[in-house]
Amino acid sequence: MLILKNSFFYLTTIACLVVDVCCFSLYEQQFLYPLLCFYLITLLQLHTPIAHIALLIALIILQYFMYYGLFLPPLLYLIPVTLIGLCGKRFLYTTTLPAYVLLIASLLANCLLIEPYFFGTQPTAGYTVFTLFANVIVMMLFSLK
Repeated sequence: MLILKNSFFYLTTIACLVVDVCCFSLYEQQFLYPLLCFYLITLLQLHTPIAHIALLIALIILQYFMYYGLFLPPLLYLIPVTLIGLCGKRFLYTTTLPAYVLLIASLLANCLLIEPYFFGTQPTAGYTVFTLFANVIVMMLFSLK
C-alpha cells in the first residue's frame, strides 16, 4: 500500500510539473500553478513525509529557475507559507479552507510583489483575477476525494 501511495504522489508531482511547463511554454505567461496547489494540499495533510514537502519545494524553485533564471523569488512566499502551513496543521481542523487561504496569499504575493519588483512587469487586474480563479479551480480539483 505504501508503494502505491508513493507512486501516486510521484506521478501526480510529475504531471503537475509537466502541466506547469506546458502552460508556460504555450502562453508565455504563468497563470496556472498546479504544482503550488498540489504542494499546499500535500503540506496540510496530516501525515506528510518531509521528503515529499522538500521535493515539491525543490521542483517549484527549479521551475522558477527554468523560467526566469532566479532561485530567490519563490522562496519569498514558500518559506512563510510553509511555516504557516506546518504550524496551522497542528491547530486547525483538516479542512481545505486553510489551503485556499494560503493559495490566494501566495498568488497575491507573486502577482503584486514578486513580478513587479523582480521582473519589472506590472500584471493587470484581469490577469491577477484570472490567475486566482483558475488556481482556485485547480485546488478544488485536487481537494476532491
